[in-house]
Amino acid sequence: MTSLWGDFGNLDSYVTPKSLLDEQAKHLTILTKGRLYGEVEVINQEDLSDNNNNFTFELQIKSEFLPNYQFTILDISHNIIPYPLELRIEGNIWEELGYGPSNYGYYQIDHEDEFKKELEKILSSNAVKNVVKALYNMTK
Repeated sequence: MTSLWGDFGNLDSYVTPKSLLDEQAKHLTILTKGRLYGEVEVINQEDLSDNNNNFTFELQIKSEFLPNYQFTILDISHNIIPYPLELRIEGNIWEELGYGPSNYGYYQIDHEDEFKKELEKILSSNAVKNVVKALYNMTK
């Protein structure tokens, strides 16, 4: 019998939200000459068989010089199909971007291009730059 699966196209061309976060985490390491690094932490995926079968990831700033400290910039949560995803931003960043009162706010991202645009706004925000500068200078 022949395959009834059809053509999947180029399977390697699929870019996941986690891979976008991983890429930006690597850029932080380069930009800070290794004094700071970004890390994408996988959150709560022990049992994905229940009704809450979301994949959740946090983007954090860390330093080997401050091993007990981490700053969580954002987290994302999505089903097996990554879009739409829920994006949650740290309070000061949320406020700076004009999304409302300071708290961790969630909102929906419908596609990859929208996620990239939001990620650029978040990572280039003054709130993130201030955290990076403070942590960088604490590692001297």
